[in-house]
This record gives sequence, C-alpha cells and structure tokens, in this order.
Amino acid sequence: MPEVLISGYLHTRSESAARRILDRLGRACGLDLRAASLTPRPGQPGEVGFLLTVPWAETTARGAWFDLPARFASVVGRWSTPGPPVETEGRWDFALTSERTSLPGLICLTVEARST
Repeated sequence: MPEVLISGYLHTRSESAARRILDRLGRACGLDLRAASLTPRPGQPGEVGFLLTVPWAETTARGAWFDLPARFASVVGRWSTPGPPVETEGRWDFALTSERTSLPGLICLTVEARST
C-alpha cells in the first residue's frame, strides 16, 4: 500500500498549541494527525516541525497525483512540485510543497507520496 509523508512547520510556542493546529489540519483534510512527531525548529524560536507517515488508499501514481491536492484543497490553494510522478518498474513517488496556507499557524506543508 502506498504511503504519504506529511511534514511542515507550525508557528507556535507550545506543544498543546501545535497539537491544536494539527487537529484543525487533520479535520480539514480528513486525516488523523495525532501521531505526528513534533520537534523545535533549530534557530527559529516559536516554530515547531512536524512529521507523520500515513498509509494511502490510492494505489496508482495518477490517482494519488490528483487525490492529494484535492484532499488538502481547503488549506492549500497552490502547490510547488518538481514535476509529475515518475513510475519505474511499478514504483513511483512525488512531492508537493506549499509555503502559503489558509490555516493560521501552519507555515508550510510538504506531502510526499510513494508506492511501497
């Protein structure tokens, strides 16, 4: 089953506030993000990084390429990407990044999808 690595940075000074932002992000995209790990961003007081890997039901590169932006559309309107997914020998991966989100406290978001 493919998996998606969700990461980014939050503008917050406490773990409880970071968890609240992640809860709002999770509700917006229909994912449970409670298990995300949190780490202070070096040299950036008041910023916390988060990281979480979740299984993804979409099994094709094309399906995931269209499903992921739609899933996060209420939070991210525009993504940056180096290009569409490349499939080699039945395996594929791609990444989407946004430094502009509509969710207060969410500084940037990266979503990396890969087949396993």
